Amino acid sequence: MERFLQIITIVCIFLIGSGLFSFLYALGRRIAQKILIRQEQEEAEEEAAKMPSENPTSDKALAGEPAKAEQSDQNGISTDVAVKKEEGEQKDVDTVTEEDAGGPEHSLRSAQPLGKDYICESCGVVLKPWEILPILSFLLQRGKCSWCGAKIPIGEFLSELLGGCLFEALFFRFGRDVVIATIPKLYGVLDITAAFRINKIPALLLLIFVCCLLFLIGVVDQESMEIPNALSLCMLAAGIGAIFLFPEITLTERLIGFFCISVPLLVITLIIPGAFGGGDIKLMAGAGLLLGWKLILVAFFIGILTGGIYAIVMLVAKKIGRKGHFAFGPYLCVGIGISLFFGSMLLSAYLSLGRRLYGM
Repeated sequence: MERFLQIITIVCIFLIGSGLFSFLYALGRRIAQKILIRQEQEEAEEEAAKMPSENPTSDKALAGEPAKAEQSDQNGISTDVAVKKEEGEQKDVDTVTEEDAGGPEHSLRSAQPLGKDYICESCGVVLKPWEILPILSFLLQRGKCSWCGAKIPIGEFLSELLGGCLFEALFFRFGRDVVIATIPKLYGVLDITAAFRINKIPALLLLIFVCCLLFLIGVVDQESMEIPNALSLCMLAAGIGAIFLFPEITLTERLIGFFCISVPLLVITLIIPGAFGGGDIKLMAGAGLLLGWKLILVAFFIGILTGGIYAIVMLVAKKIGRKGHFAFGPYLCVGIGISLFFGSMLLSAYLSLGRRLYGM
């Protein structure tokens, strides 16, 4: 009976994680769309503000143009801006277009993540409950809409799979010992009674919140090249909560972690404009408060390593130039997540290797 309950618990945890990450993937794309629309509107307003200075009234008077023509030109600019703004708002209200989806593949189940119904963008049919089940619907429908045959982006399926696996890892890693700064002990069987003790539930909920937040930040930054301040503040709030729920990391270590990565990144950005985004700096500050200075160094190293590998691959494939930019936030989130789970183990292995190499 106990083994049966363990299996049921594992399956339920996997489905909850995959469903939650499916929602977060859709929500992240939605937030990214709004950011892109805002960026386009700001660019249009800047262009509109520059136009009068480029065409002064005195030059038009010398050219024989009446002042009324200038007013008409300005009205035309204002009209264009209004049209672009209206188109942006219409694009925000509508579901993801084919261009936003990256081609003919439509985002079916993530069309209206905050709406009442989930519809297929291609045919407009309201999807049935069994057609929006995480993992299962994608596999049973073979990655296509059962009504029109439009493809579901593989990214949605991968996000569901990641969510399920991550939730399983959370409970197996922190099921018995809900501590961060220790070498992890992976257990072959989930201890249900230990994982759901009252004194451990707040710490587990905080870890779940952090993992969901990292995934959401990664999706938004990948789509829009920007990390909203609200998400950075959420990471800071998680760091403050960790002070009380994970006392094995001292307050001094957390304060050092808050500054040891974020301040150097800020200095580098001031010297080399555009080297790092403001969102990346705020993210590492909040994560440093969460993990402490030892684990945040591990997280930053992993982020630099994974981001560097991606940049090399993109350069070899000639998809970006040497001066090209790409979103660095997702790789920092990967580093923070790995350090959260296995940072202490990696740090211990690195120090042990150093002692062997240098005879310390």
